[in-house]
Amino acid sequence: MSRRRRRNSGGNAGQIALIVVLAAALILLVGGLIWLVVKARADYVPRDQATLCPLSGYTSQTLILIDTTDALAPVTQTQVLNKLRDVVTSIPKDGQLELRLLGADAAQTRLAMEPLCNPGDGSDIDPVTGNPEMAKRRWQTQYAEKAEEALRGSVAGSEQDYSPIMEAIQQIAAEHLTSQHDRSIPSRLVVVSDMIQHTVSYSHYVDGLSPEAFAAKARNRLATDLAGAAVEFWMVRRATQKVDAEQLGSFWLEWASDSNAKKPVTLSQLMGM
Repeated sequence: MSRRRRRNSGGNAGQIALIVVLAAALILLVGGLIWLVVKARADYVPRDQATLCPLSGYTSQTLILIDTTDALAPVTQTQVLNKLRDVVTSIPKDGQLELRLLGADAAQTRLAMEPLCNPGDGSDIDPVTGNPEMAKRRWQTQYAEKAEEALRGSVAGSEQDYSPIMEAIQQIAAEHLTSQHDRSIPSRLVVVSDMIQHTVSYSHYVDGLSPEAFAAKARNRLATDLAGAAVEFWMVRRATQKVDAEQLGSFWLEWASDSNAKKPVTLSQLMGM
């Protein structure tokens, strides 16, 4: 009888050990599943279906203004497109892109496309908890291709009577650099233009490039707060340009700095005439 009891005791111990192992494995499995669910939920970003922007708000903004009041030479169009493609692909994930076109009337400044956010190309998604391939397809079809189509339709331009560059920048600043949210995130403004301001009320052709002329005729009306945005001027050269390019560049660098742009403001000249 005593030997039989010892055999039963050994069998019970084995069963208990097996139960413990199975219970531990089950705990690990359930814990792993919970971790996967929690991580997947943490990585998921609810987005607006039209703009691809997070519902919680975009985290940076890139504002591009293209002056269409004069035509661009073919070589300039090529350079501008290549440089703007770099801008589009360099926008951080969840950053917003806006592409705006300048016409002869600042009130007619229009969007080349609805603002879009970069939803990310999937390179930062863990394939265990997400779908990087689906994210890449979304980035390509809903962001990159839409931006490319808008860029291609934005660089032609045609000769118009006026070029209200300052008014357009002022409008962009009023819309995008005044709210508490917009002033708290990184902002970048790119202006593609010959940078020759020409309106009835203030013209570089007529009034010159002196700070005194600008102060007397336009400073109060065109006062603009760029709120620390990084500003880049891409200057188009004209074959029959009637103002000195160096003085013109200096004028805009000083104007942007005085308008509270992030320092240093950059200005580069494009190829072509």
